[in-house]
Amino acid sequence: MCRPASFVQTIKSKLLWSKVGDSHALILQENGVRDDGDIAKLELVPPGGDYSLPFNRWEFSVDGPRPDWFDADLAEKACREALPAWARPHFLPANGEFTVGPDMTRIVLSGAPVIAQSGGEIWTFDSSAPVITQLGGGIWTFDSSAPVITQSGGEIRACHSSAPVITKIKAQYAP
Repeated sequence: MCRPASFVQTIKSKLLWSKVGDSHALILQENGVRDDGDIAKLELVPPGGDYSLPFNRWEFSVDGPRPDWFDADLAEKACREALPAWARPHFLPANGEFTVGPDMTRIVLSGAPVIAQSGGEIWTFDSSAPVITQLGGGIWTFDSSAPVITQSGGEIRACHSSAPVITKIKAQYAP
């Protein structure tokens, strides 16, 4: 299903992940690995999709078949050790200007970063109030998040008490 945080483990016990996004196909492509059935697709995901939860509460799962050599306990340990490094490029700081493009996954927990989105996924939580210009991709807002979104394309999903402010505009194309 490729939910953040996604990892791929190879037969040589090497754990792979992407600084860009969370598609297992993207992880394989970036690392020059073929999906020949001898890999394990792994995920660490917080319960209920609440990315503000401490990492030790995130749940481990295997997304697909388990090769003969696969050891779930070792794989989970490797994913948990890699999770802080995975989080650094995926969690946006509270302030600043950012671009989110195709295949990218970015998570906002607090503050009001300014984001230009042309693809990929943005997840907003808790007390965050990002300002997002969306041309494509997906935005998921949760809890007390209150993003301000100018949208000319893409998809927005609001959950729980989230209160996005959405302005829809027509995309304008130069001849």
